Amino acid sequence: MSQRREFVRFKVNRPVLVHLDGALRPVQTYAVELAGGGLLLAGPHVLKIGDEIKFRLTLTPDSEPIIGRGQVVRSDPDGLRAITFTEMSDLNRRRVVRFIFASERAERRRMLEADEHDGN
Repeated sequence: MSQRREFVRFKVNRPVLVHLDGALRPVQTYAVELAGGGLLLAGPHVLKIGDEIKFRLTLTPDSEPIIGRGQVVRSDPDGLRAITFTEMSDLNRRRVVRFIFASERAERRRMLEADEHDGN
Protein backbone atom coordinates (compact mmCIF):
# COMPACT_ATOMS: atom_id res chain seq x y z
CA MET A 1 0.00 0.00 0.00
CA SER A 2 1.46 3.38 -0.96
CA GLN A 3 1.50 6.29 1.43
CA ARG A 4 -0.20 9.46 0.20
CA ARG A 5 1.58 12.63 1.27
CA GLU A 6 -0.34 15.70 2.32
CA PHE A 7 2.42 18.08 1.20
CA VAL A 8 4.67 18.26 -1.84
CA ARG A 9 8.36 17.63 -1.09
CA PHE A 10 11.03 19.70 -2.78
CA LYS A 11 14.79 19.14 -2.90
CA VAL A 12 16.65 22.03 -1.27
CA ASN A 13 19.96 22.92 0.32
CA ARG A 14 18.97 25.28 3.14
CA PRO A 15 20.77 25.88 6.45
CA VAL A 16 19.06 24.68 9.64
CA LEU A 17 20.09 25.26 13.24
CA VAL A 18 18.91 22.28 15.34
CA HIS A 19 18.60 22.30 19.12
CA LEU A 20 17.95 18.89 20.65
CA ASP A 21 15.88 19.12 23.83
CA GLY A 22 18.26 18.91 26.76
CA ALA A 23 21.38 19.67 24.69
CA LEU A 24 23.63 22.54 25.68
CA ARG A 25 24.35 23.84 22.18
CA PRO A 26 22.55 23.85 18.85
CA VAL A 27 24.02 22.05 15.84
CA GLN A 28 24.27 23.56 12.34
CA THR A 29 23.12 21.25 9.53
CA TYR A 30 21.06 21.65 6.37
CA ALA A 31 17.76 20.53 4.91
CA VAL A 32 17.96 18.40 1.76
CA GLU A 33 14.16 18.20 1.29
CA LEU A 34 11.42 20.49 2.48
CA ALA A 35 7.64 20.10 2.68
CA GLY A 36 4.80 21.89 4.42
CA GLY A 37 4.72 19.13 7.01
CA GLY A 38 8.41 18.57 7.67
CA LEU A 39 11.94 18.40 6.38
CA LEU A 40 14.73 15.97 5.69
CA LEU A 41 18.00 16.86 7.40
CA ALA A 42 21.55 15.84 6.60
CA GLY A 43 22.20 14.71 10.19
CA PRO A 44 23.22 15.37 12.82
CA HIS A 45 23.98 11.77 13.74
CA VAL A 46 23.02 12.38 17.40
CA LEU A 47 19.33 12.64 16.45
CA LYS A 48 17.38 9.46 17.17
CA ILE A 49 13.84 8.49 16.18
CA GLY A 50 11.43 10.06 18.65
CA ASP A 51 13.73 12.95 19.61
CA GLU A 52 12.07 16.35 19.96
CA ILE A 53 13.94 19.30 18.47
CA LYS A 54 13.70 23.05 18.06
CA PHE A 55 14.86 24.39 14.70
CA ARG A 56 15.64 27.60 12.80
CA LEU A 57 15.35 27.10 9.04
CA THR A 58 16.74 29.80 6.74
CA LEU A 59 14.78 29.92 3.49
CA THR A 60 16.65 32.88 1.98
CA PRO A 61 19.54 34.95 3.33
CA ASP A 62 17.40 38.09 3.48
CA SER A 63 14.35 36.61 5.27
CA GLU A 64 13.52 35.91 8.89
CA PRO A 65 14.20 32.25 9.75
CA ILE A 66 11.37 29.76 10.16
CA ILE A 67 11.28 28.79 13.83
CA GLY A 68 9.47 25.73 15.09
CA ARG A 69 9.57 22.38 16.82
CA GLY A 70 9.66 18.94 15.31
CA GLN A 71 10.12 15.26 15.99
CA VAL A 72 12.50 12.82 14.34
CA VAL A 73 10.31 10.20 12.62
CA ARG A 74 12.84 8.39 10.42
CA SER A 75 16.58 7.96 9.98
CA ASP A 76 18.65 6.12 7.42
CA PRO A 77 22.19 4.70 7.22
CA ASP A 78 23.34 7.70 5.14
CA GLY A 79 22.71 10.01 8.11
CA LEU A 80 19.49 11.60 6.86
CA ARG A 81 16.86 12.43 9.49
CA ALA A 82 13.19 13.00 8.64
CA ILE A 83 11.55 15.61 10.88
CA THR A 84 7.82 16.19 11.12
CA PHE A 85 6.75 19.65 12.24
CA THR A 86 4.97 19.50 15.60
CA GLU A 87 4.79 23.21 16.38
CA MET A 88 4.93 26.08 13.92
CA SER A 89 2.92 29.23 13.42
CA ASP A 90 0.41 29.25 10.57
CA LEU A 91 2.31 32.18 9.06
CA ASN A 92 5.58 30.22 9.00
CA ARG A 93 3.88 27.14 7.54
CA ARG A 94 2.45 29.32 4.76
CA ARG A 95 5.91 30.81 4.18
CA VAL A 96 7.36 27.30 3.77
CA VAL A 97 4.63 26.28 1.29
CA ARG A 98 5.02 29.53 -0.69
CA PHE A 99 8.80 29.02 -0.82
CA ILE A 100 8.35 25.48 -2.18
CA PHE A 101 5.86 26.55 -4.87
CA ALA A 102 8.03 29.54 -5.90
CA SER A 103 11.08 27.25 -6.09
CA GLU A 104 9.17 24.71 -8.19
CA ARG A 105 8.02 27.44 -10.61
CA ALA A 106 11.58 28.75 -10.93
CA GLU A 107 12.89 25.23 -11.59
CA ARG A 108 10.25 24.62 -14.29
CA ARG A 109 11.09 27.96 -15.89
CA ARG A 110 14.82 27.07 -15.93
CA MET A 111 14.03 23.70 -17.53
CA LEU A 112 11.85 25.29 -20.22
CA GLU A 113 14.52 27.89 -20.99
CA ALA A 114 17.16 25.14 -21.21
CA ASP A 115 14.94 23.18 -23.61
CA GLU A 116 14.41 26.26 -25.77
CA HIS A 117 18.14 26.95 -25.76
CA ASP A 118 18.85 23.36 -26.82
CA GLY A 119 16.34 23.67 -29.64
CA ASN A 120 13.74 21.27 -28.22
